[in-house]
Amino acid sequence: MNPSTVLLLLLSVVSLTLRAQPEKTYVTLDRSHYAAGDTIWVKGYVVEALHHTPRISSHTLHLALLDERGKPICQQALWLDSLAQAAGQIPLPDSLRAGTYQLLAYTERANTRDNHAVFRRPVQILARSGSMMTTKPPTYALRLLPEGGHLVAGLPARIAFQAHDSLDRSASVQGVVRSDLGDTLAQFFSVHRGRGFFMLTPQPGRRYVAVADINGQRVETALPAPRPTGRTLAVDNLTSAEAIRIIVHSNQLTAGRLTLFAHLRGTPSFQTEIPANKAEVRVAIPRTVVTENGVMVLTLLDETMTPVAERLVFVADRSPVSLSLTTQASYGPRQVVEMRVKVADSSGRPVATRLSVAVTDAGQDPETGAATLRSTLLLTSELRGYIEAPEEIFERSSGQTALRGDLLMLTHGWRHIKRSDSLHSATPASLPSLRFVGQALRPDGKPLSDESLSIMLKTRDKLTPLQARTDAGGRFLVEGGRFADTATAVVRSRFNRPLRVSLKAETPALPSFVFWPSDTLSAVEERVMLTKATDTQAFYRTLRERGAVQLNEVSVKARSTSINKDDSRRIFYGKADYTVEATEQMRTMPTVGQMIAGRVQGSGRCQGMAVMIDGVLTSSQSDALSTINPNDVEAIDIIVNPGTAGALSGFTGGCAMNILTRRGPDPKKPLQSAYVTLQGYVVAREFYSPNYATTDPPARPDRRATLYWNPSVQTDSNGEATVRFYNTDERTTIRIIAEGITPAGQPMLGRSQYIIRP
Repeated sequence: MNPSTVLLLLLSVVSLTLRAQPEKTYVTLDRSHYAAGDTIWVKGYVVEALHHTPRISSHTLHLALLDERGKPICQQALWLDSLAQAAGQIPLPDSLRAGTYQLLAYTERANTRDNHAVFRRPVQILARSGSMMTTKPPTYALRLLPEGGHLVAGLPARIAFQAHDSLDRSASVQGVVRSDLGDTLAQFFSVHRGRGFFMLTPQPGRRYVAVADINGQRVETALPAPRPTGRTLAVDNLTSAEAIRIIVHSNQLTAGRLTLFAHLRGTPSFQTEIPANKAEVRVAIPRTVVTENGVMVLTLLDETMTPVAERLVFVADRSPVSLSLTTQASYGPRQVVEMRVKVADSSGRPVATRLSVAVTDAGQDPETGAATLRSTLLLTSELRGYIEAPEEIFERSSGQTALRGDLLMLTHGWRHIKRSDSLHSATPASLPSLRFVGQALRPDGKPLSDESLSIMLKTRDKLTPLQARTDAGGRFLVEGGRFADTATAVVRSRFNRPLRVSLKAETPALPSFVFWPSDTLSAVEERVMLTKATDTQAFYRTLRERGAVQLNEVSVKARSTSINKDDSRRIFYGKADYTVEATEQMRTMPTVGQMIAGRVQGSGRCQGMAVMIDGVLTSSQSDALSTINPNDVEAIDIIVNPGTAGALSGFTGGCAMNILTRRGPDPKKPLQSAYVTLQGYVVAREFYSPNYATTDPPARPDRRATLYWNPSVQTDSNGEATVRFYNTDERTTIRIIAEGITPAGQPMLGRSQYIIRP
């Protein structure tokens, strides 16, 4: 092959790869099934698309949780560290309905209009309202996909098929292929998840139909009409351990040379020229020349370098990283487990790396074969559409593993060659860490045009002065940099003009909603899992109640108060969970602490919570409670909502108090400063696992679905680490999953399990 031709091919392939998908994103969770009110623990990765090494374009990983209609339930930003990894958590509202939700992950560089560039993961949520069960009888369809892209009259062809229901779930199928003359030419049946193939040599002018039986439903599907002339591409990736075998058939014999070109994520694997004047040409690609693993693209080009056929081939990892998890075979309830973790490369050399480890109750989190970091990087990120149980393609214990992978390439990897303008699509430019867009208005609602604004950004431990200028519509931009949890922005006009301000984060457009099929649980499974989830939430409440802070019960009911809930001093939380309005008798107390004594359980330990004065966090809670003149207090807000109070107090189970003084601002008076709360990066909380060696066991049963979660288990120079946690009270099977990626870009996965015996 002409060297310049090879160079042009390589440049085109790399350009297409990088423009279409400059980076890949993956998020692992502690489990796949949750109940409303639970917390989803997450770990995110961003790697460059070609070699899977860490990639940092803007330090921001965006997460969005969508309900079954595509409505966002939660949107977050995670800070990517130097390894392009991020950890966090998503608290689920207890008001959610049951259903299959979607967790989306993407960066600023991802083209969110291209669904292929966005990582999606189904999340099953159980709740008292709604059900995950589907009662509507399904309808079925059969897809027929000629290998290489087309049928050509007179040329033998392998035709793959995929049977699925209306929710895109696979279904077993069997059937026959008939011609328009009524002849039965082939029989077929599914081999794995509704997939299989049959052979057919289509004849000129004839039409063909597949008559299938899918779970008792008769489905007829017409085969694509064969082209009168052309070339076909057939691949054998199963029978030889030394080579990938290729056959090119043609009924279009011409002078010149055809080009066969293979690449894997932009890395050339093989190229050769074959004569265009032969009806059949056989080529073998030695497996030793394919140095990468994953999805290889094999393209046949004609004399004008126009693609005429294409086939995807899955290349299994021949030198995987070993990740072993060692425990006993069984343990007792609440017994301590010490698990040994060891990571080594294919030569047995230790690997120092960072892993996520999830330990869950298999009875509360049924196995779904969900995507892992390994299957995402090496498989599903290279294909389009929903792929059911992708991890099954990597099961070495199955004798059909290679066949399963090949059937997946023939169906989800099917390519119909056509010209595309994807090479001309622009890659979105990266953005700074956090940016906020706002609008300043006058009290009458008109834009505050061409105005200089002074902005003070107040985080928990820092004050940052910023400047901005409004345009004709009062709009302005703030480069917020990096801050965690929430920050308060105090916006003031340079000329002290009264103003109202709106300010929100500038994020990439939310990806469009793509329907994914629901999980299937029986009514009994739903009921049992939901009951255990309710018990677990009560278990955690008991632990919090026995902790240092106990402000989750207030002995006085909230009552109407003259304090406006839209008061800027309540900007952190909006509406309090409880409001204690100060009376003249209460104002005779010596201290604010004594004002609430006897009215709020645990008030004697209030120094362990966050205390605000007129919406401003104080540095010393005890001083605030003892030094403020009670006569100056108008009301006291108590915030116990875990999400809000935890963000204010800085720890799980915390509470917050806001002392509203009678010197506070008149809410009806136009303000010369506007107070806006901004949401920053999510702070990864530490997963709580009880220590039964030192903790007095609570009376409630321990039925935790997630026993242990750690997104950052670090192996040492010997490739080893030790993980320690305690079992629950359940007699069940415990599943352990650990995954991560080496600095060289090799994904790794480790699995283990044990039982909790009576």
